[in-house]
Amino acid sequence: MTEDEIKELILRGIRDPGGRRVDEDQLELVLDESYNYLGLRMVAANPEYFAERKSIASETHIFSIPSDNHKLLRIWDLETNAATISGAADNGSGLIKITTDAVHGFSDDEVITIHDVAGTIEANDTWKITVVDTTNFTLNGSAFTNAWTSGGKAFKEDDFDEILRTSLTDPNTDDNSHWFMRKDYIVVDDLDFTYDIVVDYTKIPTALTDFPAKLHFAIVGWGVLELIEIPPKDEANHDDFMVSYRHHLEMWNRGKYEINNFDPSAESRNLSDVSRIKRWI
Repeated sequence: MTEDEIKELILRGIRDPGGRRVDEDQLELVLDESYNYLGLRMVAANPEYFAERKSIASETHIFSIPSDNHKLLRIWDLETNAATISGAADNGSGLIKITTDAVHGFSDDEVITIHDVAGTIEANDTWKITVVDTTNFTLNGSAFTNAWTSGGKAFKEDDFDEILRTSLTDPNTDDNSHWFMRKDYIVVDDLDFTYDIVVDYTKIPTALTDFPAKLHFAIVGWGVLELIEIPPKDEANHDDFMVSYRHHLEMWNRGKYEINNFDPSAESRNLSDVSRIKRWI
């Protein structure tokens, strides 16, 4: 379902299909609350599903934690800087062609991770590549679908050196093999550190696209339970509202069960990878 479809179902469930009592801001707020609440439950049930890896740049040895971070897992020294993406397009054969704003330095069949591309979001993954020239490469096995709008970073998957966490009280300012936390920042314990870092972390789901389609009904159930206003028993439409309330309460309870047992890896091993993926997106 799309967000608009979910909003429409919520309005029907609270018996306000015209949206006279509930405005767009209220719907947005309820959806945001549901993503946060349901997402945290899903992370608790299966944190691996929300594992992310991205590069982070800084002009100093201090790096901002990803805004969608739930839990930092590992920090790696990229030993260079990630390539900045300046465009993505169809290569003429249906593959995604990535353009960088400077020489990327990649080679054919290297494994490249791409993140934070807007528009051509289907590029955000890990790929083997074919080099076109010094600032262009294609993603093997990809399919260009959406127009690029902005952003993106690319880096080569390699045998990175892990930067180990140390205590805030133990830095010596000259040890690029350790990092520590300072409020919302990752600090590499080396004042002269100049490379980007790679962060493995568990993300917080913040958008509908972070949730498998099979769980969208739970979002509808949450929204109705949050917004429905049941009239007094002596009013004629009381029973109709109660029917809707009980129906969506059942939806929500089924959703909680699915979320608490959320584990895509538990799918039947007889399913092909494609079939398994299609059941979760």
